[in-house]
Amino acid sequence: MVEGTSFTGEGTSIELDLNVLIAKNLGIPTIIVGSGVGKTLEELLDSLYLVYDSFKIKEVEVLSVFANKVQPENIELVTSSLQKSLPSNVLINTIPIISSLNNPTMQEIVNELNAKVLFGENYLNNEIGHYSVGAMQLHNYLVHLHDNALVITPGDRSDYFGSFTGK
Repeated sequence: MVEGTSFTGEGTSIELDLNVLIAKNLGIPTIIVGSGVGKTLEELLDSLYLVYDSFKIKEVEVLSVFANKVQPENIELVTSSLQKSLPSNVLINTIPIISSLNNPTMQEIVNELNAKVLFGENYLNNEIGHYSVGAMQLHNYLVHLHDNALVITPGDRSDYFGSFTGK
């Protein structure tokens, strides 16, 4: 398996040409993966068609086309558009954007801060979906608390520590 470049930033046409030439010279089939992040549906589809055509012009076999990080409500539309426009022997895959994959775990926060874990070692693999600063009185703060939240609080707020740890 050979991983090509990612086509981000300037010079993407040069990167695409380079990837096509590498696949052609090595005689390897290709799987195309395109990201829907920051693109309209039309831009995503057009970019996938352009990349597909670039490989086919150079007679490089394309096994599959992945539309990655697509808004869930657009999955069916993207899939059907690709199926209509590409040959039936090309596998079409559309993957929804899953925002939680961007969430760090408590272990990653601990590592990044070089922190010492005082309690809760069993929860270090929990994902952090939200964060907030808890400095107001606890009963006022609780209405602002979310699931999977990292609460940043001053060290002298022992009421917070006991409330969130069950101790």
